[in-house]
Order: sequence, then C-alpha cells, then structure tokens
Amino acid sequence: MKITECFDIKSGKGEYTEEYIEKRNGLYPVISGQTVENGVIGYIDKYDYDINECLTYTKDGEKSGTIFLRSGKFNLTSHVNALIVKEKYKDKIILEWFKYKYEPLFVKTVIGRFGVPSLPQNVLKLIDVDIPDKKIQLEELKAYKSIQHKIISVKSKICEIESILTDLRHTVVTI
Repeated sequence: MKITECFDIKSGKGEYTEEYIEKRNGLYPVISGQTVENGVIGYIDKYDYDINECLTYTKDGEKSGTIFLRSGKFNLTSHVNALIVKEKYKDKIILEWFKYKYEPLFVKTVIGRFGVPSLPQNVLKLIDVDIPDKKIQLEELKAYKSIQHKIISVKSKICEIESILTDLRHTVVTI
C-alpha cells in the first residue's frame, strides 16, 4: 500500500527562523531537519502539534530521510514533515518498528533537487509500505534493537582501539 494510505503527511512552517525563535522564546520545541540534538533548534511560546505519538522525517539537506519518533507538543520548520498515523491504522502500526524498517528506504529514496538532497512529499507518496501483524512487528523490532546494540558496541570498541593506537604512536614518537 502507499504510505499515504496509513499516514497523513503534515508540513512544517517556514516562519520558524532563528529570529522568530529568539523573539518568541518559550517551552515548546521547534524541530528542524537537522539531526543534532534530536532536531530541536529552539523553544517557542506556542505549539502546532500535540500528538501522542508520530514520526517526523528530514525532508531536505544532508540528512534527508532520517526519521525520528515524536510525542507531545512541538513545532516543525519547513525542513521536516510529520507522519501522523491515520485513525484506521492507530492500533496496527508500531511507530518505532516503522522507523527501523523504513528509514533505510526513506534515505535510499532521497533525490537531488537543485543540488540539495531532498525527500519531497510527492516522492514520499510513491513509497509502498507493508504493515504486517503487530506480533511480527514486535519480533522484527526486537531484532533491529539487538543489531543496533551490537553496532554501538562495535563502534565503542573501535574508538577504544583508536585511542590506544594514538597513545602508542605518541609513545613511540617520544621514545
């Protein structure tokens, strides 16, 4: 099925600039397309979304296609869109599973638009998704998390080894 069968796609607003955020400082996060700090670039005194749970994805820039799980009160800049589960599918999709399952496809679907990587809505709407039974989603999510944990562990070991090698190089140069 097409992604739009199970999700509504909501766009962010271009008005949420640094200047706007400075003037309207408050409690509610403004989410951008960046991936640092979970995409939060500031806080303002109002919110556009108050959602129990949804996904957002970076629609343009270097990290296009990156998906985040969101909840609560927040705002979106024009560099990010929200995927809000349609009522009919609320009890059929585990959003954390969807992120793990489909983020690689989102990233792969990114196109170059005016020299900038982009995942515009008209391209996203062409993506086909398969939503299996929740039991299968839970099993796959468990496997994804296990793999992710192993990747983090390996990266940590690599950093540790690189640090030891740096120390050894420094010692050899000193001797």
